[in-house]
Amino acid sequence: MAIIVVPDDYATISLAVAAAVAGDEIQVKGGPYAESVLIDSKARITLTGVNLGAGYPVIAPAANTHPTFDCAAIVLNESDYVTINNLVLHNAVGAGEKNYGILVRSSSDVVIQGIEATALKSAVVIQTNGVKTCQRLVIGSCNFHDLVYTDLTEGIGVDDQGATQNEVTLTNNTFKNLQYGVGFNPLNAAGIVGKYVVTDNIFDTVAQIGLAVECNEGGGTNTATILAYRNIFLANSVANMHFSETTVSSVLNTPSPQVYCWKNIARLGLVGNYYSTHTGTDTNDDGIFDNPEIISAHHIDNAPLFHQWGVEYTSCQRIRGYVYNASATTSDNVPVPMVGVTVLAVDPVTGVTQSAITNASGYYYFALPPLGTGIVIQVNVNGFVIAEVTKTVELTSNLPVDFYLWNVHRYKA
Repeated sequence: MAIIVVPDDYATISLAVAAAVAGDEIQVKGGPYAESVLIDSKARITLTGVNLGAGYPVIAPAANTHPTFDCAAIVLNESDYVTINNLVLHNAVGAGEKNYGILVRSSSDVVIQGIEATALKSAVVIQTNGVKTCQRLVIGSCNFHDLVYTDLTEGIGVDDQGATQNEVTLTNNTFKNLQYGVGFNPLNAAGIVGKYVVTDNIFDTVAQIGLAVECNEGGGTNTATILAYRNIFLANSVANMHFSETTVSSVLNTPSPQVYCWKNIARLGLVGNYYSTHTGTDTNDDGIFDNPEIISAHHIDNAPLFHQWGVEYTSCQRIRGYVYNASATTSDNVPVPMVGVTVLAVDPVTGVTQSAITNASGYYYFALPPLGTGIVIQVNVNGFVIAEVTKTVELTSNLPVDFYLWNVHRYKA
């Protein structure tokens, strides 16, 4: 396991990749790199851009030096457990039909994050070679914008021979000023299958469609499942989402109720997506429109968001509890009290419960020590039990007890 620095150890990224072995990390210093990087038949390597003050490295190939593959700034071919971080991708080759940022071909367990891509046909394209599949891909925290070519530019594309990809997660990405945000465009006889999770992305000013699942021009049947929720769709010209076939199933809200905070009140319910074009009412003031967003007869968001899912939310809000006369000054983590939350200590043997109370600083604590071992600390939100912690030691002192409220999101009003 070594750290290889470009250009200190090797003049180019390609030379560093060729020398890397499993477990190595290639750190690329900021600057321009006019090369197409081929990661071929590698495993367990990391490619990371490093910003030393002048920005992250910019990869913009001057020519397609790997004609076996479509032209891309980075080609990842039959390479598993590869992570690519913090790079800026352009393509200086020209407005050709195949002009990509990253081509992921028949590779699995790949993580792509922190990428900025512009001036391309497609930022990331996922393909198979017809033999080896792509599985368990994560693309997150990327900024795909101003993809200038008019021949159906897209941020992320499941393209030619796109069969049997599965467990693809697209999260916290921004798609702005391009033709399509995410496009499933299979051209083969097998069709797309598997599960695709599209969550917490922003689709902004997309000229055609934010999330598009197109018909299979290769004659196959698409049977994938699309899970899309907590996305933000803004000013997209033609459609926010489009499904060409009824054989593709979709869940356009959280698969199960989640706890979230709306106007400082803890809620429990399904959470969908935000659409700037959606209108209606929220009569019970829970942050969810009363009326669904109907994409088509087979694809419906039953819980469209009343406002954008904003930056002021947390995926797990911590409640710090104290047992027997604990004071707020002993904690290093100030919680945010939420209406509707109760914390109980439950003796599973006797059934005796004791409610925690909050002091002036909002900390949960018990006025008297819950006795006995195996006491269950139970967190409730509006009467729903959402978390339990069993303590195996007797709670008789003022030692701190940590409670975790899983999947609690702050929903910006």
